[in-house]
Amino acid sequence: MTTINDFRPLVGSTIRIRAVGKGPTIKRTRERIQQKGGSNGSFKVVKVSEGINTPAISGRPCVQFESIDGKWWGWLPVEEIEVVR
Repeated sequence: MTTINDFRPLVGSTIRIRAVGKGPTIKRTRERIQQKGGSNGSFKVVKVSEGINTPAISGRPCVQFESIDGKWWGWLPVEEIEVVR
């Protein structure tokens, strides 16, 4: 299982991610990856947080990503993503 500490050394890097798991926001996570991650789910890792207070994140550990084209950024919960290696 991916943890927030797995993403800390990746800040500033471009990585591929995919949605995993189940939960009320997994559909949102899958859609963001498909819509904003290009053909292969690539994003720049902007920063990590122990939790932000938004309806979709609800205080859970999360990662802020930016699309490769720079036109989108957003937070995704760590428990719903994993790095594609």
